[in-house]
Amino acid sequence: MASKQPEEPSASFEAEIPADLDWAEGMVEEALLAGAFEAEVYLKTSSTTGIALAGGFATLAGGSERGIALRVFDDRGNFGHAFSSWGSDLRPREMIRLAVSALKDSAAGRSGAAFPAPRPARPFSDPDGLIDDNVTRMSPADKRGLLENALRAAAPGRFRPTSAAYRDGISRVALVNSRGLRAGYARTLALLRLTRAEAGGPTFHLERVAPGPDFEAFKESAQELDRIRPAGAVMEIGGADLLIEAPAAVCLLRRLEPELLEEARDAEGSRETGFLRVGSEAVTVVDDGGLAGGVASAPFDGEGNPTGRLTLVKAGVRIDRLRRPRADEIGRPGTAGRASYRELPRIAGSNLFIVPGSRRPEEILPELEQGFLLAALAADPAGGPRGEKIGWRGMGWKVRAGRRVEGCRIVAFRADPAELLEAVREVSARLRFALRGATANGAPDLLVSRGR
Repeated sequence: MASKQPEEPSASFEAEIPADLDWAEGMVEEALLAGAFEAEVYLKTSSTTGIALAGGFATLAGGSERGIALRVFDDRGNFGHAFSSWGSDLRPREMIRLAVSALKDSAAGRSGAAFPAPRPARPFSDPDGLIDDNVTRMSPADKRGLLENALRAAAPGRFRPTSAAYRDGISRVALVNSRGLRAGYARTLALLRLTRAEAGGPTFHLERVAPGPDFEAFKESAQELDRIRPAGAVMEIGGADLLIEAPAAVCLLRRLEPELLEEARDAEGSRETGFLRVGSEAVTVVDDGGLAGGVASAPFDGEGNPTGRLTLVKAGVRIDRLRRPRADEIGRPGTAGRASYRELPRIAGSNLFIVPGSRRPEEILPELEQGFLLAALAADPAGGPRGEKIGWRGMGWKVRAGRRVEGCRIVAFRADPAELLEAVREVSARLRFALRGATANGAPDLLVSRGR
């Protein structure tokens, strides 16, 4: 099969979905004829543009990819798996042979009573904002010019120390299985990563994700980056109160994420049961695969189950986990993600975020009588078990009576992530996302009162 370059207009790109479904359906039928009890084909096609700006120079890149993943199942839910890029020498029949062989080989077969998703009783929902036509309508040169203008407008005279890596693209997914499921969708994504590394100072990164190129948002991000210019030695801040800005607060959600997975276990290694307090009453966490404008939104998950909204933490108490629907559950949203066609679907968040509040960050800052406003925050990557204090390093400003009173500093402290989440007094109305794998993690600004 020859590789086919996708057309630029998003409408034409989406128009190929029926042909993808027909092709995938034929492969499912061949897999059943080869001896599989059930079969599933996942077909993903993408076209991307990349722009790198550094030191006054620009680099443009682009490409396309098309890949196929096949799972074949026996009647007990064991499965074999094979995948291939569209332009490789591996043909569909060879993929089927490899997958069936893996299923029959007890050492290579995957167990766990996994079966293809059933055909839904009603049509999949269609989340708003999956496609931003600017991704395909604008030329790479146009995107480069607007990106350069956004950076210059944000930091006049200081453009060169900031480098930018921008990537956007459009992808479409087709999923067909032997249980009658036949569905597809298209989605766009734009990601900007700004980096500043000045002589004698730290390197700082800032990421912005959206369905398409939002150059006003890129300008805002560049302004946020430009104001963070720490000076002086690292300051130990102990148990100070904090206002953690939304982009920085995402790392706290990521520390909480393992508590929200089905596989979470207690210290003795047994599966946790019942409710668990993981934050203050101001902390509610949801996963919403159908979020309007969400960068990880889709009509169905990586296995073909309809997406939707799940409340995982309510008023600081974990009430649910990310897991596969049970046989007797009707209507529970699917939460199986696929970062690419090469990976097996796994339980993960889609748009996983702390629910925002009602006030803007500038309205919350006066509540900070004495403490620090943090624009950046990172934890010791080694982490530690629940209840153990770990090291944190951030960048921000000392605050007195709701006002910044000193220049930007690098600060350090030790705290248990759960301690920080349980000390959240208020969350802002602003919500920012960062992408990791197939999951978009989101957080608002967090007012953390550690001395109360």
